[in-house]
Amino acid sequence: MEKFFFTSFMLLFYNFYLSNKNKSTVNFVILLSFFILYFFYLNKFAIGLEFFSASYLQSDIDNFAFIAPALNDQTMITFNKCLITEYNSLTNHFCALIDNPIYSIKLYSARLFVLLTWINAKLSFKYNFFAFGMMFFLYFGLLINLIKTEFTNFKFFLLFSYLITSMIILPYMVRGDQKFVFYGLIFIIPLSFSGYEILLKYIKNNMLNN
Repeated sequence: MEKFFFTSFMLLFYNFYLSNKNKSTVNFVILLSFFILYFFYLNKFAIGLEFFSASYLQSDIDNFAFIAPALNDQTMITFNKCLITEYNSLTNHFCALIDNPIYSIKLYSARLFVLLTWINAKLSFKYNFFAFGMMFFLYFGLLINLIKTEFTNFKFFLLFSYLITSMIILPYMVRGDQKFVFYGLIFIIPLSFSGYEILLKYIKNNMLNN
């Protein structure tokens, strides 16, 4: 359920608030309550799933030496200081972010790279080849769309929704998989396919002219 909770929220937010010319305060309050409940649910789900040590000490990206932040004495001091609960709670992560922001930002940035590229060093080359190829295909079409068409508020909403879908679960990425953000692709797939439609039309026109 947690995998499409936030995707559902963003779709509801656009349909019942952003696209509505008469901004309804009631709709906003309902959606805000929905968002807050999502955080409580995600935090409760994560607490029962993994330990804070697995998340903060980067068990999911330990194979990515080129992007993983170095573990040092300061990291361990922060870890012991912020081990408020043994499990992977937001309270621990907020404490760590305040106490050692540089390490936390590097850690979350490395996880964001993994989520956006779908690379997983713990899985086979075959998986990574097709996963990275899929993401490259989507990003290339998205890039064509952004270059060749007008940038609108709706496009900003779709891109923001896709990015925030990944960013919101960065503290919980402890297994190195991307299934939690799979449904976020729904926000960029239409833009990507539109980009390829533009490319095909361009190629077709060139062939006819020649």
